Formats: sequence, C-alpha cells, structure tokens
Amino acid sequence: MKSRLIPIVCLAAVLGCTPTLNSSDIETQIQAELGQEEVPLRAVSCPDRVAIAPDNTFTCIGELESATTFPIAVTQMDDQGTIEWEVPNSKGLLNLELIEAEIREAIATESNSNAPTLDCGGAYRINQPGSSFECKVANAAPIKQGQTETLLLNIVVQLDPQGNITWQQIRRQQTIASAAVPGARQAASPNAGNTATPASTNETEPASEPATTTAPAADQTAEDFLNQPGALDDF
Repeated sequence: MKSRLIPIVCLAAVLGCTPTLNSSDIETQIQAELGQEEVPLRAVSCPDRVAIAPDNTFTCIGELESATTFPIAVTQMDDQGTIEWEVPNSKGLLNLELIEAEIREAIATESNSNAPTLDCGGAYRINQPGSSFECKVANAAPIKQGQTETLLLNIVVQLDPQGNITWQQIRRQQTIASAAVPGARQAASPNAGNTATPASTNETEPASEPATTTAPAADQTAEDFLNQPGALDDF
C-alpha cells in the first residue's frame, strides 16, 4: 500500500469549481511503482472526475502484458488529495505481503507463539493457476510434545486450476536433546569407577615341628635306656 499526494484539479461548473483528483497522475504513479516491483504492466486505468472526499474509495484497473486485468483499491486519506492504494489478491495478480500476513497469523494462532518471519519472494506475483511457490521461514518457534518437537522448515503455496490459494507447512520432527543441569551429580553405574584388586599375599603356613625323639646311645642296652628318667615320656 502506497500513500501519495495527488494534485487536485477543478471542473468548471455553473456555481464554481468542484475539486477532483487528477486521475491521470494517479495512473502514472501506480504504473511506475508497480513497474519497480517487476510486474509486467501494460497500463493502469482510473475513473475520471473523482470528487475529493476523505475516506472515499474507488477502483482502478491494472492490465498485464498478457492482457489479464486486476483491481487496484484506492482510498482518499484526506481532503488534500492524499491517497493510498493496494492491489488485493485476484485472478490476475497476487499480493505476497497479504499472503505472508495471513500465513503468519495462522501459524502464530496454531502454535500459540510469536509469528515467524516469512519471505515469499517480493511484493507481487502473477497468478498462474496450477503452479506453486515456496515461502522461506525464519524465527519459527518449534511445537513441543513430550520428548519430541516439530520444526517449521518452509511454506508451500499452491494455486488451484481456478487460481485460488491454498498453503501447507513443511515440518520436521526430532527428539529433544536432554540438557545437563549445571552442578547436578550423576549417579555412578554399578560397574563404574576404579575397582581395587586385592594385593596377593604369599604367606607361608608355619611348618609343624617334628617330634624330637632321643635315640639310645650305642653302648646302652634297651633296658638301660628305658630306665632313664623321662625315657617313657615320648611314648
């Protein structure tokens, strides 16, 4: 939508001059500005003798090089000749800014978050029934459900055989990564940590002492040996 101050002209009348908008100047300005948007425009036609009246609206007709026509809504903003104009979506031309606004509002309502940033490729686009185009998405809040979240990748706008607009969201679902909480201690696994191996000990059992037995002397008889004090203690 553009705001422009249009020169005012007067129509001669019996009782004086009736101020009207300069239609040819409106046509020239609209055609020039649409041309800057690379719209292949052949001509713009506006009604003659539009009286000055604040908030009054009227319609101009744009014609593409293909001879397809489209409406241009013009609104008078004051009694000084200031106007605003806008090209609504039609069978001939699409207003991409209007489409972006509609999609943003729908997504924000659906996801209960701020509206994402969309770029559908300019201000206007020729309506080609049966075709489609993409809108780039930025700053879109993911939709979270449990341990998963759905990310909005882009928007595909489709035009049916009659040139009516439909659009769909292209999304990707992914698992939400678990974030570590600062300062939190993690429980050790039963097998975690360093397991000490007992040191091997090579301790030898004390050897049993053999019983001491005193043998009889060579010059002693068995009787003499047995008669010695304590000789029988070992038996």
